[in-house]
Amino acid sequence: MADQIKKRKPLAVKSVTAMLVLGLFLFLGTLGAAGFQMYRMSIDSYTEYAYSYVELVADNVSGIIVEEIVKSDTDEIPNEISSIAWLLSSAIEYGKFRNVYLIVPQEDSVMYIIDYYWTDFETEEDLGEELYEQSMGIKESRPYREGEKEAFLELLQHPEWESDFIIGLHQNSKEKLATAISIVRGNDGIPVALVGLDIPVDRIYKELRHLILNLFIAVAFILTVGIAVFYRVVRSKLIEPVTSLETATKNLIRNLNSDEPFKLEIHTGDEIESLSQSFEEMDHSLKQYIQENVKITTEQERLRTELHLAARIQEAMLPSQFPPFPERNDFDIYAGMNPAKEVGGDFYDFFLTDDDHLALVIADVSGKGIPGALFMMLTENMIRNYTLAGQSPKEVLTSVNDSICANNTMEMFVTVWMGILDLNTGLLTAVNAGHEYPVLKKPDGPFELYKDKHGFVVGGMEDVRYSEYELQLEKGSMLFLYTDGLPEAANEQEELFGNDRMVEALNSGRTDTPEHVLTDIAMKVDEFVGEAPQFDDMTMMCFVYNGKQA
Repeated sequence: MADQIKKRKPLAVKSVTAMLVLGLFLFLGTLGAAGFQMYRMSIDSYTEYAYSYVELVADNVSGIIVEEIVKSDTDEIPNEISSIAWLLSSAIEYGKFRNVYLIVPQEDSVMYIIDYYWTDFETEEDLGEELYEQSMGIKESRPYREGEKEAFLELLQHPEWESDFIIGLHQNSKEKLATAISIVRGNDGIPVALVGLDIPVDRIYKELRHLILNLFIAVAFILTVGIAVFYRVVRSKLIEPVTSLETATKNLIRNLNSDEPFKLEIHTGDEIESLSQSFEEMDHSLKQYIQENVKITTEQERLRTELHLAARIQEAMLPSQFPPFPERNDFDIYAGMNPAKEVGGDFYDFFLTDDDHLALVIADVSGKGIPGALFMMLTENMIRNYTLAGQSPKEVLTSVNDSICANNTMEMFVTVWMGILDLNTGLLTAVNAGHEYPVLKKPDGPFELYKDKHGFVVGGMEDVRYSEYELQLEKGSMLFLYTDGLPEAANEQEELFGNDRMVEALNSGRTDTPEHVLTDIAMKVDEFVGEAPQFDDMTMMCFVYNGKQA
């Protein structure tokens, strides 16, 4: 079973992993966003710088002088443009541009009036300060490179443009450059020349990489410190309290058997502290519940013991030895009671009042359980005592009714069928006080309900007088007596067994002995009821009159 339990990662490991993943995402996101913003800012900075420079040069160049230089046959540059040369030279020296030039696009070539450029191009690590050496070309022409003529003429043919700045990457023989261009106009406003400068893109990228590296170090440091601080807070406020709760739950059961109070020292000031207090309250409540449950269990055990004892006492009060009169062969009798609870409210009795008379009694008390059993024992004793005192069945029930009604604070009652049989003649004198009809079987005949006259229940009302009836039993006659628990037995569909099924079951069963009659009818009732619970006591008695034997 333990091998099947999935191995769990500690909460601390999960927390650290989550924080590292979150930190990594924050780090990459911050670095990416900041790097992109730096790139845009660097490009914008160089753009503004280059734009301002070419505008400054263009504003200081006279279009007339440019036209005169173009028309001149000499390579000398007039003094009027020396200030422009100084501006361009300073761009190389201080502005860190790669090339700065003043050009005039012509039909077949492009004329450089001024062209400042690096003498050599190597890496900064190789040349150091030599990187800033420069040369100046004056009034030189060269053929157009591919695509230049169309681009330059496009600029010159739009006089509405005051200036233009092109961040367009292009490749010379050694590196990528970005170009800024502005227009020089003549007195008539027509563009006559272009001022341009080239920015080495690698320099922009190098500075950007330097900024990003510094940013990387700063962000990594801040995130590392932040994660460490956050983990310390999470550990003290979450991980350690949860670990304490986990340990507490393991020790909770063991602590239930201890008198020591269950304490959790968790002071986080949040829901976890409330949860720890709930554990303490749960421990206290569980201990109280266990103590109460022990008391209840002890009390229930005591009640079960008392009920068991009461059942044995009740069983001892009812005739249970069969055959009850083994020396007598003029009759046979068998009876049994199946209570719905530990003790029942039904009872049966049979006893000889003298050698020639047999008293038969079956009754059903209105209550169940202990009250019904006590009422049953009281009623049974009174019936037996009054009968043995020589009273007739109607006198017995009248006396019992008066005795019960004199002090019936529980307002209980009992239905009774009682008869006294003359064993010599087979004459049965009986009285029915609200009880079920008896079932009679004559010799060689079927079982049939004998619908005798009913009187009022015993204990239900004062001053009730009961009437008797007589029934002549022939030799071989069989009398079946029962309580209402038999016909009112219900199955799972809440159908009642009923009198018809009872009589049918009696007629389809064995009739050779009273015991077999009761055994068969009980089996038929069990088959009908199935798994449905028993709601009422079920008591039966069967009597066979054999008559005097010769």
